[in-house]
Amino acid sequence: MERTTEVAVKTLKSGTMAPSAFLQEATIMKKFRHEKLVSLFAVSSKEEPILKVTEYMVNGSLLDYLRNKEGKIKVTITVTDQSNEFI
Repeated sequence: MERTTEVAVKTLKSGTMAPSAFLQEATIMKKFRHEKLVSLFAVSSKEEPILKVTEYMVNGSLLDYLRNKEGKIKVTITVTDQSNEFI
C-alpha cells in the first residue's frame, strides 16, 4: 500500500532572510510537536537554495489566512474590564 503525504517546501530566497535565521526557525520548529502547529519534516542546507519541508497547510500561509480580500489583516481585539483588580 502506497502512502503519500502532501508537503510544502519553503525556499530561502536570496536577500529575504539570513541563512542562520532560516535555520534557527527550523531548529525551533523541530522542538515543537502539536496538532495546532505545522510540522517540520526535513531541512536541506548542504547546497543552495536552503529548503524546509513542512506539513502542507490547506488554507495557505497564516498571513494569507488572516488577510481579507482587500489585503488587510483581520484582527479581533477583546477588551475586558479589569478595573476591579486593583481595588
